[in-house]
Amino acid sequence: MTVHPDAEPRSENHPPVTMPGYLYLLALVPPLASAVAVVASYDAVPDPMPTHWGFSGEPDAWAPKSMSTLLFGMLLGPVICVLAMAFAGFMMRTLSASLFERGGARSPADARRTWHELRMMQPVVGVYCVLLSTSLTLLMLGLNGPWEWLQGMSGWLEAVAMLGIVASTAWLLVTTARRGEAVAERFPFEDGRRRRWLIFVEIPGSDRVMVDTGTGSNFTFNVATRGGRIGAVVLLVVLAAAGLMLLATAVTALF
Repeated sequence: MTVHPDAEPRSENHPPVTMPGYLYLLALVPPLASAVAVVASYDAVPDPMPTHWGFSGEPDAWAPKSMSTLLFGMLLGPVICVLAMAFAGFMMRTLSASLFERGGARSPADARRTWHELRMMQPVVGVYCVLLSTSLTLLMLGLNGPWEWLQGMSGWLEAVAMLGIVASTAWLLVTTARRGEAVAERFPFEDGRRRRWLIFVEIPGSDRVMVDTGTGSNFTFNVATRGGRIGAVVLLVVLAAAGLMLLATAVTALF
């Protein structure tokens, strides 16, 4: 393995960054609890069974009673979330393990900064996935739950789930932005870039609209340029619209 001359040995100071194992377990708890509840109460599920509950708290779709159909509807969202969490953890571990090898980063400073960013991001992303798994489980329960007690409660479950998705995503963006700024202050970028509007960057004197975030694997808008500002505003409008739509849906479900 070839190491940059002024880089610290990876084996001693920069080991591969790993997702805390307990976060995987916590992310699995909500869907597993949901699956256990489905299996334990399956005999009491009517035939045909409700497969979708509206915001009014009344079922509006039915299907022949089937364990596989029921589990698929209840677990699809949370399982995808857990798989995405595992993939994100794998990718960050792989990237952190190669940073100090030839071709891993453009400079030793970039390698050290990126490693510290990944170490900061791993637990934050893990906690976010736990919150998202919980919210998606509640959402799937509200939408697909087969139990009679759900009558009148589905709207509340869906509302809580949607609020959880919006709140946890906002927390993720704010937390990663603040911690990323702290890392950048400790290991400044050579081009003087600074984070702007949570997910964008500003590089004084640069005419590049899209720039990589430091490793060449992720890109964002450079708001120092006109095109970058336009792209950033459009993206923020789309994200805000999606968040407002979820909030409006949650309010509709409650009232």
